[in-house]
Amino acid sequence: MQPEDATPGRGCLQATSYVAGKIWDLRDTPAVAYNLMANMPAWRIRAVDQINLSSALWSERRRSVQVAPLRNALETICGEGGSAEYREALLHLPIGSFEKKLLLDFDLRVADAPAVLVPLRTQAQYQALSIVQWAVAHGLYLGDAPDVLRSLTAICSFQPPLLFVAMEEVGVGDVVLDDEQERRVIEMFLAKSFPALRIPHRWLDQQYIRRVVPIRKALFGYKPHVQHSAAENPLLAAPFLPGVTSLEDIEGHLIAVRRFVDALTRMKDKAGVWSYARLGAYWTAVAECRVPLDESFLVKVAQRTQLDLQLVSRTSAAWGPRRYSYVRNLVTVGDAHSNHVVVRVGDSQLELGRDWVNGSDIDPYRGSPVFKRGVVSARWTPETFSLALRSGAGGIASEQHARISIPIRLALHRGIMMYAVFLLSAFSALGMLTYLVGSWGSASDPGQATLQEILHVLRRSSATPIISAIFIPVSIAAALLLVREPSTLASTINSAMQSLIGATQVALWVFTGILFAKKYILSGSTFTIVVMGMIIVLLVVVIRFRMTRDG
Repeated sequence: MQPEDATPGRGCLQATSYVAGKIWDLRDTPAVAYNLMANMPAWRIRAVDQINLSSALWSERRRSVQVAPLRNALETICGEGGSAEYREALLHLPIGSFEKKLLLDFDLRVADAPAVLVPLRTQAQYQALSIVQWAVAHGLYLGDAPDVLRSLTAICSFQPPLLFVAMEEVGVGDVVLDDEQERRVIEMFLAKSFPALRIPHRWLDQQYIRRVVPIRKALFGYKPHVQHSAAENPLLAAPFLPGVTSLEDIEGHLIAVRRFVDALTRMKDKAGVWSYARLGAYWTAVAECRVPLDESFLVKVAQRTQLDLQLVSRTSAAWGPRRYSYVRNLVTVGDAHSNHVVVRVGDSQLELGRDWVNGSDIDPYRGSPVFKRGVVSARWTPETFSLALRSGAGGIASEQHARISIPIRLALHRGIMMYAVFLLSAFSALGMLTYLVGSWGSASDPGQATLQEILHVLRRSSATPIISAIFIPVSIAAALLLVREPSTLASTINSAMQSLIGATQVALWVFTGILFAKKYILSGSTFTIVVMGMIIVLLVVVIRFRMTRDG
């Protein structure tokens, strides 16, 4: 199958009407985009992912891809006739794959110039053409090829955030827990998308049993970690089908998808199944840009993504402020001849762990092709973790996504400070409590001892000035640690120990307040020292807050 408007060579050598005809205009040639998309390592030399962990909510990601001169690749697709006169090309260039989530602070530059993404529908068509052309080239006969292409384009167009409105109205929250809830959400989603159609509950159940469930079984072991995948459940893609007027149109879409998936699974080469499964989880960005034909250039992408932070330590022996938390990062590998991943932590209060986890955290593709090729090198410093992988021979399934977990914890000097302040605070509170309990037995009648008698005994003890003297430096040190951390990431990782220190400080302040209220530590020197300590603590808190807010 080869759609008429996607025939290779169609319009390839049409000269543009500007820049003295030296620009090769390939924007109306779909064959260029989907053929480049189908084998990215063939024309991409190196890809570097830089992930900066600067917040507990977001990570800043920058990706730089070095592209080889494109003349040979374009002449292979379009033919060589008449192309020698051109020095630049204006084309739709595949940039890379992204999760089907909202893009934040997205910035794109190609060959040192700003570039814009083509419409989502056009990108979806390129993705669909890429996998269909691969299937045809590998001998797969598609008698209903136009229907397959139409359905795959709809699957690529679906975005999971569009389902959230239906989920809220059904009342299932952000996570669908079982099949019954999923069917209710789909029923609401289709009803809102097709208000003129009546969708019987029985009809929906039949489509699940006959089409959706077999597709899911066929994709088991190939699909990535996503909850709402239109590749796994093609009903989600129905609203993106053009010209739907009846339930038969939706059913025809499901039949075409199931036949295509069954045909892919029967093939010896499972790259098509991998590629199809990815359609529901990732979308491939395509940009309209102007690039040199005989020179290498860079594609630079910057964005913010939501940080996946796991605070539960994976070792039972690790406890306290030095316990490891884990940051899970989704990285793209296999879309260039070599891939490099660099993870940095910008807060000097934090450090990265030496061991990284990949086995259980990779998206569960059967055979795990992501790391089958092996890691070329992995380097570690407390501030930086880097990983290098070499791509294979390329092909439609060469680009994969892997989740790697990087351990992160408080730096050694910060952990020592937290331990020291906690121990001082805890022993100070314990010492005061011990003297209070001990004074209970020194009262005239232990069974009827009043607070006034206890405090009277405590006043005569020489421990009161000592406890007050300990309380002051401990409070000052705790104020430095409990006020806002240099970053929200450090504050989140350190939240448990901060809570413990805060609790001991509250106990010390309460006990001291009782002593002041009952006038049992009003001796001149002790009272002056405690008041000065409180003033210093307040000043430290104010100064620390202003420094954090300004910096």
